[in-house]
Amino acid sequence: MRGDDSSLGVKRSKGGRRRRMSGSSSSRGSVERKVRELRSLVPGGEQIHADDDHHELLSLTADYIFQLRLQLHLLRALCDLYNLQA
Repeated sequence: MRGDDSSLGVKRSKGGRRRRMSGSSSSRGSVERKVRELRSLVPGGEQIHADDDHHELLSLTADYIFQLRLQLHLLRALCDLYNLQA
């Protein structure tokens, strides 16, 4: 399967490596779908309505990941304190 995989938004170079086709509608649609999914997963993400404000959504996501890691660390410490196995 060499050549043009334009339905996937991917094009193969002469060396056989794949590269993303810039500006293809399928890749843009894929990114927008992933952004909508991310908005639904991150608390407060639904309030970010501007389609072009991905920076704020990514910042909110990073904060949320940090908070989840902190909660995990705290729960592991509590398990260790009470000699429970995680």
